[in-house]
Amino acid sequence: FELAQHMYEAQIMWIRSRPRVDIKALAICHGRLGKMFLNLGKKNRAIVEFDRQLSLAREISDKPEEADAFFGLGSGYLMNYDYDNAIRYLSIAQTLLNGLGSSAKYSGALRALRECYERLNKPDKMQICSDRIAEVEGETAEKIALANFKIVDLRSRLVHTAAEIEHIVEIERTTFRALHLKTMIRKWELDLEKLEADLAEQDAKGGALAKLLEAIDGELKEAAETDEREMWSYLVHDQPQIVEVEELKIRLQARRTNEIKELEHEQLITKAIQVKIKNTESDIASADEQLVLEEGPLMKHTRLDKPFRCIGLCAANTAGNEVTGTGTGGFEEFATAEGMHIHMIDYHSGSVNYVYIGGSAELGHTGVVTCVLLDGKYLFSGSTDETIIAWSTDDDRKRVRTFVGHEGSIVSLAVEGTFLASGGSDSTLRLWDKHTGVQLRIVYGHSRSILSMEIGPSWMLTGSTDTEVRVWKIGRSKRNSVTVDCTYRLIGHECSVTCVKFGQMEALSGDVKGRIFIWWLKTGQILRKCQVHTGQVK
Repeated sequence: FELAQHMYEAQIMWIRSRPRVDIKALAICHGRLGKMFLNLGKKNRAIVEFDRQLSLAREISDKPEEADAFFGLGSGYLMNYDYDNAIRYLSIAQTLLNGLGSSAKYSGALRALRECYERLNKPDKMQICSDRIAEVEGETAEKIALANFKIVDLRSRLVHTAAEIEHIVEIERTTFRALHLKTMIRKWELDLEKLEADLAEQDAKGGALAKLLEAIDGELKEAAETDEREMWSYLVHDQPQIVEVEELKIRLQARRTNEIKELEHEQLITKAIQVKIKNTESDIASADEQLVLEEGPLMKHTRLDKPFRCIGLCAANTAGNEVTGTGTGGFEEFATAEGMHIHMIDYHSGSVNYVYIGGSAELGHTGVVTCVLLDGKYLFSGSTDETIIAWSTDDDRKRVRTFVGHEGSIVSLAVEGTFLASGGSDSTLRLWDKHTGVQLRIVYGHSRSILSMEIGPSWMLTGSTDTEVRVWKIGRSKRNSVTVDCTYRLIGHECSVTCVKFGQMEALSGDVKGRIFIWWLKTGQILRKCQVHTGQVK
């Protein structure tokens, strides 16, 4: 109590020293000091503290603090055998507490009032208090019973209810060549539509020129047959006028020659468009034939025999408490790895939108892709070729940069802010600048492959095949370089740790035996072990 008194008094001094005094916090501190003095039997000192609490509460019109202060004052006067003041303050307290809906404190004030009346030998008033106490406690018991019933019902529903599948999406299994053929077919079909529109325009131009030549020939015939010296013409100028017949013949003949040349030119353009249309139709037909082979039964059987090694959902979507990104305008694709290639799959249709090709150093990975991480703007992939590649997920879909440094396969990735963290079979943990590819820190600690990790602004959690879970602290040195220090080694798994999850107070980890461990981070103790799966937890 002595230490508590010093702490409360120091807190009161600190609050009063601030430029803007927090009146409510000050009232709370005086109220707690009063309760402490009541427990110590220092009745007069308690009454002083509760009186200060009451003054502060009235200053800001804080009803809960006023009620507590009146309750405290009444309790202090009761202990001091001043029953008149005790009854006065406790009556006010029980009225306020009843209005605030604080059942427990209201019942406490009624008990104190009943004690006052008992000592004054007033059985009628004492009975009224007892009846009210029984009524309040009965309502409270009923509420507790109802809450317990709801908890039991919820527990039963959680235990006996399985998640329902809302929508099944069949993931398209296709080759890069098939995807490329589909892209080219779509492009050629658009080109064909444009060419057909151009051909229709050319036909219209050719028809107009043919009609014009027909009109010119008609006027020339009329000019040759007429006996008049002048005649009306609609073709020499833009508007009808009278022209001498001989001059009209010369002008019409000259225009006829020019229009014939223009018609021949337009006919050449029309033939060129027709050739392009025929070639495009031929390309589409040929691509369709190849696509039929690529998507035929034999190729499908071959594709289905190649499982996806790993999958990456968008971290930005999951941060918004959804997966598909539809509701929050997030990224509506996820990544899957097959061999050296990475497929980008549409969440809704299951169709392959793009394939990042591997197989050579110029294209991408030269080893099997072992892990993928998608954060929206970039796709990060790790491979048995000991490299990490950052890919752009924009329209260009290109390789942005390569991270080189590990001396073994990359088996886990995590990203936070500008940090990219990677764990490898070389038992090292590495931090990178994801925008530049610069290696910031090599961290040693685990003795085997780091299978799983999670990273935050100032912490990191890792699990390894060495059976350990480690908690790391990320900081900055005086020279502004990145520092990583192990703060806890969580030992308890007897097999490889396959997944980890960080909480503010606890950490969760899963292993190859299907168990989930819950750790208390403050002490490193195991709070609970749960055998929930028959295979490894991922």
